[in-house]
Amino acid sequence: MSQPYTPESLYKSEYKVLFTFFIAKKQNKQEAEDLCGQTFLQMVNDWDKRQFEEASPFWLRSIAKNVLNNKVRSDQTSKRAAEVVDIFSLEIADSDFDPDNHIDQQRQNQALDLCIEQLPPQMNAAIKFRYMRDSSVEETASGMNIRPGTVKSTINHAMAKLKECMQRTSGGRP
Repeated sequence: MSQPYTPESLYKSEYKVLFTFFIAKKQNKQEAEDLCGQTFLQMVNDWDKRQFEEASPFWLRSIAKNVLNNKVRSDQTSKRAAEVVDIFSLEIADSDFDPDNHIDQQRQNQALDLCIEQLPPQMNAAIKFRYMRDSSVEETASGMNIRPGTVKSTINHAMAKLKECMQRTSGGRP
């Protein structure tokens, strides 16, 4: 039987996994680091409160999930408070606006978002850093703590998966 986990052993074995998970979800290195810190702080605070649950990577990952859910709820509350929009100031800038084309574009964007979310965490993070945040390969590598060559390879594999997913969701159309 293996030795029981300690806070230090969980930190050493799970930090990179949790950091990659948080990067994939929040697309922000600083937020990912903060969420990792909150997760490990919560782990230490709850260490002696575990009654029936053995300390394990699974237990730590459930703490991470709860920390992320709390952050998302907090962000949503802040966003709702800031979303006071003056409806009369809204204008359609393009006089050639085509509602049907707009709806098709929205559907394609939703399908792409769904496909991106289905990618493995490292591919998800690489795509979001590189294209959604418009980061260079070097910036993406730095943000994910991996080599630039690994970023290029990961993005290449992710793009192939996205192409397959988009073809499935669009009924075979590229």
